[in-house]
Amino acid sequence: MKKNNKSSSAVGSRSIITVLICVSICFALLFSFSSCSASTEKEKPKGEESDAFFSVNGEEITADELDFFRSRLRSRVISDFARRFEINDFSTFWESEFGGESPKEKLETLALEEAAKAKLTLILCRENGIYDEISWSALKEKAEKYNAEHKNGGVGLKSIDMETFYLYYVENGKIELEKYIDGSIEEHIDSLYKSARFETRQS
Repeated sequence: MKKNNKSSSAVGSRSIITVLICVSICFALLFSFSSCSASTEKEKPKGEESDAFFSVNGEEITADELDFFRSRLRSRVISDFARRFEINDFSTFWESEFGGESPKEKLETLALEEAAKAKLTLILCRENGIYDEISWSALKEKAEKYNAEHKNGGVGLKSIDMETFYLYYVENGKIELEKYIDGSIEEHIDSLYKSARFETRQS
């Protein structure tokens, strides 16, 4: 259901991270967004699988996409376990259990959840005509095209990494969705997540 008026408090509720991301790169993307690298590899936990992928509501989430969320959430898991179990030695952290909990399994669960919610956000954006393409490969191509076009100068940023581009794409989509969806976007995504259809497999 469309809203006739978008309250100023809705935009104001966006996180500081969202604002910083949009302010820093929205003008750069403005000139090539419709026609718009590869992310820097980060150290992965020992034994962490990278060939798993799944789909949510029929939309595939690739291994690279899942790795992106693992990398983003890795420090959160470490901090959480270190705080709750007073860990000082991390040499076997990812292979160990603490209080019956596995850091590796916790990381995987969080990565799956965050990847699914991001994809559900992008599906909503496509359904409401905000974006046409929402696959990881399509977004990667946009980021790479942007970098190629701005390699020798131009307006805005000279280059943009996949992580920054992906975050901008999702967060900007949330802001645009406020024009089409009543109430909290986050709560709406949470509701979609609880009733989503998931399929998993190993490639």
